[in-house]
Amino acid sequence: MKNKYIFSILALSVMLTGCAPAVMATATTAGAVVTDPRSTSQMFDDSEISHQVNTAITSNAALAENTKITATTYNGQVLLTGEAFNDQYRNQAVALAKTIPGVKVVYDDVVLAPLGTMSQYSNDTWLTTKVKAKLYAKLGFSSNDFKVVSEKGTVYLLGKVNHTQAKLAVDEVKKMDGVKQVKTFFQYTD
Repeated sequence: MKNKYIFSILALSVMLTGCAPAVMATATTAGAVVTDPRSTSQMFDDSEISHQVNTAITSNAALAENTKITATTYNGQVLLTGEAFNDQYRNQAVALAKTIPGVKVVYDDVVLAPLGTMSQYSNDTWLTTKVKAKLYAKLGFSSNDFKVVSEKGTVYLLGKVNHTQAKLAVDEVKKMDGVKQVKTFFQYTD
């Protein structure tokens, strides 16, 4: 069924645009749909949930000024990471996340600390890139098997995996330079 759907998307894209970049973007998206263990609608819902939570937090003046919190969603489970100046702001962000339709559970891993620097955020981005490269290129996982988030040396792994995949991923990530700890939020398939 998915192959017919993918072919239809590609064919429609070519007919409507005749544009190679559009075909490539559609093919990339279609490839993600085929390899992601979530349904297409769940992937869309997760993206929308993350967007709504992040927008709710940044639209709140007090939270925007006193936190640097990011929501990552996988299968309706929202992981909040980042910094807040105090419990009041952290709790407010968690409460906001819980009001978004489709949220099944909110994992609060926001630390009470001064907001990070651009250098720290760049390091986190680089660490996430290295972890993804290790998981996907070296270990052969699909880019859709895991969501990877890094915050000040803590690597968060989210995904729908079996216990063997989870152990292999965690063991490899723990050995990497710059990784202080690994936290997992897996849904197991076995």
